[in-house]
Amino acid sequence: MARKRKARPDPIPTEAARYRAYRRWRRWFGDIKNQIFDIHHRRQLYREVMAMVDANPAIQVPSAFYTWMRTVYVYDATVAVRRLVDWDRRTISFVRLMQAIGDHPEVMTRARFVSGYRGWLRDAGHRDFERFASLAAKTIDRRVIRRHQRELLAAAGRLKTFVNKHVAHNDRRPMRQLPTYAELDDCIDLLGRLAKTYCLLLEQSALVEVVPVIQHDWKAPFRVSWIPAPAEARPPDDGVAVVPVPVTPPAGDRPALVREIIEDHEWLRDSTAKAHQVAQQVMDEFDAARDC
Repeated sequence: MARKRKARPDPIPTEAARYRAYRRWRRWFGDIKNQIFDIHHRRQLYREVMAMVDANPAIQVPSAFYTWMRTVYVYDATVAVRRLVDWDRRTISFVRLMQAIGDHPEVMTRARFVSGYRGWLRDAGHRDFERFASLAAKTIDRRVIRRHQRELLAAAGRLKTFVNKHVAHNDRRPMRQLPTYAELDDCIDLLGRLAKTYCLLLEQSALVEVVPVIQHDWKAPFRVSWIPAPAEARPPDDGVAVVPVPVTPPAGDRPALVREIIEDHEWLRDSTAKAHQVAQQVMDEFDAARDC
């Protein structure tokens, strides 16, 4: 049996209610747009750090740090993508915003859209509106919104499954083939293009770039050594002279005279008299040898 198509919701009846819906969509998109900025910002940081590694052979070594960095980036980016394609009614996501706009195209009228353009720019406003509607149409074409929604869901499908099975949970039936970096990049690029499209639709403004420009030197930490070289051991500089301590020779290496002095108790009782006695003996021995 063919699956029954879900009935379209009734149009919003009053202009006041339609305006409230429009304001709500703009608030939602402001939050979604910031999330997309963050995704592109973090990808740019990751790419530039990897470019520094590629340009420096000295740090191209096997390291658990590089594995950790890649894992953190992949988990962070895929979770951020999954957040934008969440269908939970309690969340603000890109697919739910598209669903709301597609359900109620009567909110986005040509008059509301063109009112965001002033003076001579109104002609440009009509041309821009026709990116979402046919010529002379008074409201946007819901099929355009549904096409955007399908593109996003298709690009994020395997990434969402990866998060559900491998990041948020440890599924008993993991994916046989994990998503690639190319799939992740393609989805992030699509989010950037859709951010520009819906910035035009909801805010009537041109979003030129989705990669934020960092206003400070974020690479400064990489220009210094993270692990300083160990300093040589030095005596404390307290102004006190250090007197070398004499080293006592091993017992087996004592000179004969030293051994004799230590073992003779007369040296210990009166070293001066003993010294005179020994000197006199030496002189007597010298004189006797000369007379011979």
